[in-house]
Amino acid sequence: MWKEDWRKCSALNRWAFRTEKRFQDMIRQFQESITFRDGKYHVQLPWHADKLALVPSNHAIALHVLDHVARSLEKKGLYQEYVNVFLQQLREGIIEEIQVDPQNFMDYVWVPHWPIFQTDLAATTKIMPVFNCSFKVGGSASLNKAAYSGVNDRRYVGPVDVF
Repeated sequence: MWKEDWRKCSALNRWAFRTEKRFQDMIRQFQESITFRDGKYHVQLPWHADKLALVPSNHAIALHVLDHVARSLEKKGLYQEYVNVFLQQLREGIIEEIQVDPQNFMDYVWVPHWPIFQTDLAATTKIMPVFNCSFKVGGSASLNKAAYSGVNDRRYVGPVDVF
């Protein structure tokens, strides 16, 4: 009996997913952006254009965070190791370098970051950057709020009994 109920719930989930036009448009945009270049898959993140327009430039604050992180790492003798993580990510195509004329810095939204340290002996990377896309300027929107996060399947699933 429970298997039949689960199938109904799963079918309801698929039906609800298909009926929400706004989800279809975002998913279609995401799927159409998928390309395979240089042995890697590339995608464009889908954005809520109306929310993205509300995310202001945070250049001055992001620069302040970067300065604080750099000074802290220099005191600990870890600055170059942190920079090397970015250089490795750049070589691997995980991140990209962009060229911006300094007079246009205020036209961009910057992603502040800070290091986390892994003390686990099995960790291959002892220091890693954490990118803060939840960063807000005052009460404004953040990049996280402007990004399409996907369908929340839980709202279509009823209570599930675990046996």
